[in-house]
Amino acid sequence: MKIKPILTEKTDKEAKKGSYTFAVDRRADKNQIKAYLEAAFGVHVKKINTVFTAKSKKAIIKLADKEKIDLFETKEKK
Repeated sequence: MKIKPILTEKTDKEAKKGSYTFAVDRRADKNQIKAYLEAAFGVHVKKINTVFTAKSKKAIIKLADKEKIDLFETKEKK
């Protein structure tokens, strides 16, 4: 299954609130996406919303409290 993080200013802000956005295979269902993300990142997916765009599918996931995915973490400039 192809899953790729979507990294933009908007998704960065949402990641800080606990919602992460991924581009996923159009044929993948929510259960497959959940199983893949939990296995790949060792997190507990609480909720998944999917959105079809012209050529792709996005999955917006919400994790259990106090969990995060490091791909979305940015280092603060000093």
